[in-house]
Amino acid sequence: MEERDIVGSIQKLQQLPAGLHLLCPRDSDDDQRLFYDEDTGSKTGAEPQGDADAARRKCVSDAKARIQLLVTGMVIFAFDGPTAKDLQDWLKVRLEKQLKICDICVREYYRAKKELTIKLNEEYEEEQVSVFCNFFDEVDIKRIRHGLEQARQNLLDTAPGDRGLSAVSREGMYAIFEALNCE
Repeated sequence: MEERDIVGSIQKLQQLPAGLHLLCPRDSDDDQRLFYDEDTGSKTGAEPQGDADAARRKCVSDAKARIQLLVTGMVIFAFDGPTAKDLQDWLKVRLEKQLKICDICVREYYRAKKELTIKLNEEYEEEQVSVFCNFFDEVDIKRIRHGLEQARQNLLDTAPGDRGLSAVSREGMYAIFEALNCE
């Protein structure tokens, strides 16, 4: 991948509306609609059933295009320099936010990471790819640990009879979900 493609991908992502999820079709932090066939119970590959189904599939297609931009853009973390640093900071903040508020983004993030690893293994030596992927793993582990600690504290601060998922903060809930999804 060339640097201009990587930078161009991130710049396209930066032009998207702030609330639009990078990894799924949802368009705001409060949007809980289901789009993917696996979430809706729709038969994968079946012909769209009406305008609403066609619109849902268009949203999925648009999200997949954003995911491809993200996969390309994630390679920016292999670069140094002030321009790279600014883009890295933006991407890290945006990703961190999405992974703390959306279950579908969490799931799709790990799928995208796997896709990125495959692409990188085709272009670079395994050791270089391993070092690069370890960077993301460390960031993920830090985020998950923070969220799990928050969930733990929420539960400890709740009377034993009232403990349950409803006592856990949103960030803690998504950390639990992410811990179950990561590899």
